[in-house]
Amino acid sequence: MLIEINLLPKKEPRNLSFFIVLGTFIGLVLIGASLFFWQMNVKKQELENVENKIQLSNEILEAERTKLAEFQSSNSVQELENAIKWAKEQPYNIVYVMQKLTKVLPERGFITEFKLEEGNKITQVVQFDTKSDAAYYLNALLNYKWIDEAVITDEKAGDWEIINNNTNLSDDQIKELAKKEYFPRYYAKYELRLNAAELKKAYKLEKEKSANRNHVEEEGGDTP
Repeated sequence: MLIEINLLPKKEPRNLSFFIVLGTFIGLVLIGASLFFWQMNVKKQELENVENKIQLSNEILEAERTKLAEFQSSNSVQELENAIKWAKEQPYNIVYVMQKLTKVLPERGFITEFKLEEGNKITQVVQFDTKSDAAYYLNALLNYKWIDEAVITDEKAGDWEIINNNTNLSDDQIKELAKKEYFPRYYAKYELRLNAAELKKAYKLEKEKSANRNHVEEEGGDTP
């Protein structure tokens, strides 16, 4: 009679629960990784879309800037053309008028505002050191035959008179005034009425005198 004796150790039955848990865990990891990469791709696509929109906006903005620059440039050209046309249509040389108006200004007298209006009328504001300078300038203007009328319509004190009148000023305002080379003391507003016919004569006569002087100088220069 044969008796079989198995000396090998008995195999433990596999724990199915362990494998189920392990499989579930691996599945969850794979699902989580898939969701992560999917969300990352979505965010990446959204970022690319935003960058594309920004680039498109910049291109549109640059195009609008270019249009605006061209528009402003065309306006500047048009304004210049209008100014040239206006100057040509004037019955007299306005540059000549400005030269004559500034020529008789007293020392340190400055025209701060100038406006040519209809009816050969000029309005200007002049800065002086003293009130007597304003009266002197008015008298000088009236000596021009081509000025029919010249009057002072408004006047006001300048910085120096304000200080001399002990008007309350802050330290900063006084320091700011001290930076100036001199203190304007008086401002006067003038209204002038031009005589176009006389102005044309004066301008023509001066041009002829200037041409004669140049001719004499040229002839004198050629003399050995």
